[in-house]
Amino acid sequence: KLALEDYVENLRDRNPEAVDIRTDIQVDGDCRYPLMIESNVYRIVQEACENSLRYAHGKHLTISGALAENQIELQIADDGVGLDRDTSLRFNDLLTHRHFGLAGMHERASVIGAELQIVSTPGMGTQVQLVWKLKDSI
Repeated sequence: KLALEDYVENLRDRNPEAVDIRTDIQVDGDCRYPLMIESNVYRIVQEACENSLRYAHGKHLTISGALAENQIELQIADDGVGLDRDTSLRFNDLLTHRHFGLAGMHERASVIGAELQIVSTPGMGTQVQLVWKLKDSI
């Protein structure tokens, strides 16, 4: 949570008047995860935020969710222009059309066994949802 809040503070400093950036991340306990999980989750959030600031031209950006001992649920949402209706969010299509940031987000989620969903409506914004759950040990 602290790393994400520090990152958001940096975003606010870089964009003092352009976008209203808010966080609402609930924490249950200490919530430390293996470095590989933390690093990839951080990079996914970072890419989603950078995409929003660079391309969405929205007025609001919100990072929300919950961190629990065995689960991470985060959502990054903006009220920007959204993706074109013709934009396919399938991994191979993203690579073909040079959407490397979005493809990288999918790849990072896959590496850590997380679910990543991107929902975008032209003119209404984009939501990125990331869910990671600790797998049961055998």
